[in-house]
Amino acid sequence: FLWFLGDIGYADDSFIHSGAYVQFDYEIAYNEFMEQIEPFAAIKPVMVLPGNHEAECHSPNCQLSSTKVHQLSNFSAYVHRFRMPYDESGATSNMWYSFDVPPIHFVNIDTETDYKNAPNDSYTPFTSNGNFANGGSWTEWLEADLDKVDRSHTPFVFVGGHRPIYSVTSCDSNGNPADDSANLQAAIEDIMYSHEVDVYFAGHKHSYERSYPVYKAAKESDSYDAPRAPVHVVTGAGGCDEGHDDDSKAVNASWHVMHDTSRWGYGMIVADETSFTWTQYDAATDTAIDTFTLKH
Repeated sequence: FLWFLGDIGYADDSFIHSGAYVQFDYEIAYNEFMEQIEPFAAIKPVMVLPGNHEAECHSPNCQLSSTKVHQLSNFSAYVHRFRMPYDESGATSNMWYSFDVPPIHFVNIDTETDYKNAPNDSYTPFTSNGNFANGGSWTEWLEADLDKVDRSHTPFVFVGGHRPIYSVTSCDSNGNPADDSANLQAAIEDIMYSHEVDVYFAGHKHSYERSYPVYKAAKESDSYDAPRAPVHVVTGAGGCDEGHDDDSKAVNASWHVMHDTSRWGYGMIVADETSFTWTQYDAATDTAIDTFTLKH
């Protein structure tokens, strides 16, 4: 299957990059993206989770229409265009859910809304985002979901969210997560650590990064053999009109292994009951640029 970690097609920014400032381009861009993925989506499951670019239509055409600005706010297009197994995993909507592909349990979370100090990005003054947890937080669901994992069936656990916790471009000089990354760390790091999550995968940054096993901004080990803390992978280099991230202020944190902002790429996972291997590839050449194997 294919796993998209948010910012699915950048339909909200299409009016900027196409120059269609007056035209209603949001649904056109979404439809074009869906048509582009159709050849493989017809034969392979495509699993998605929300990013900040799924939040709303904020083009001038939408902002000037009271109907469009409300109907296409608060992740409406994302929620209605995709059907993820949320009900089957005890969640309330496509915004968070989980599924098994043995030997891995995959958990998908919403880093945009419904937890303390969530970013709740909104570019319109007329709408607000969130309240998918009926006034609560999806972190309660996350803990309950991880409590139920059967490690004899799925010995590995991956959590995916759009925003990273550990990135060399969103931490202070000592490697401590900053701003939105710090808020996400406060919400889920202890939960992931106590439930022995193996990897946290994120996007958002237009780059590729890999960490050592890390907890509370401290490198737990140089080894990927049965680590106690999660490894953090930022695989946000799938390509977009905004270009690569600026890494001029990147920090050389102790937990940092690999950081690449020069190539667009994709990752692949190969797993069995005792180990898995993650490999990041250069999309232009299909050559590997980074790999690691984690063993239990």
